[in-house]
Amino acid sequence: MEDPRVLIGAKDADDVGVYLLDEQTALAFTTDFFTPVVDDPYAFGQIAVANALSDLYAKG
Repeated sequence: MEDPRVLIGAKDADDVGVYLLDEQTALAFTTDFFTPVVDDPYAFGQIAVANALSDLYAKG
């Protein structure tokens, strides 16, 4: 099933998905999974956010 509102989807094999909400607004999203590299939950949260944001930043 094709949805014209999906600008970047699973078939694109990309780190980021983009869904068109209306003519002027699109939703960009990303998910990542990796094992913790530090014991501090706050520090791990910072690392996880930086990792996810880097995927979005790379899309421009």
